[in-house]
Amino acid sequence: MKIRKAGLKDAYTLSVLTHRFFPYTGLGYAHVVARLKNPQVEYFVAEEKGATAGFTDVEHQDNGKAKILGLAVLPEFQRRGIGQALLSTALEAAAGRGAAECVILVAEDNETARKLYDKNGFSRSGVLDRKLWNKTVLLMSKAL
Repeated sequence: MKIRKAGLKDAYTLSVLTHRFFPYTGLGYAHVVARLKNPQVEYFVAEEKGATAGFTDVEHQDNGKAKILGLAVLPEFQRRGIGQALLSTALEAAAGRGAAECVILVAEDNETARKLYDKNGFSRSGVLDRKLWNKTVLLMSKAL
């Protein structure tokens, strides 16, 4: 498994994965391309035997915070440490850009993701003021 910074050549795959895992965002190909060109946003992809297995994207904010906007691993690649590797990469990128805190949103019923974030020192710091796809969404944060 290899984690690498995503580039424009990954835009289509990232837009498909975003639509699959985060359909409520409405982000299409053009949005992903714009975000890949935005110096405040970094995408990372996980590759397994030449196939894209998952991705994460982190937004570097001017207030000393970083926000992991998404982290997803295709079901057929789960339970192989890919989510952990993507999360570690996102946290390293955030710290490397001077963030003092990292935040992430996670569906309350996504037990697998919540366990990963708990294991990595995130704690629940709030609840999103609206539901996404009829799900309660938790705000989790971690000091870097």
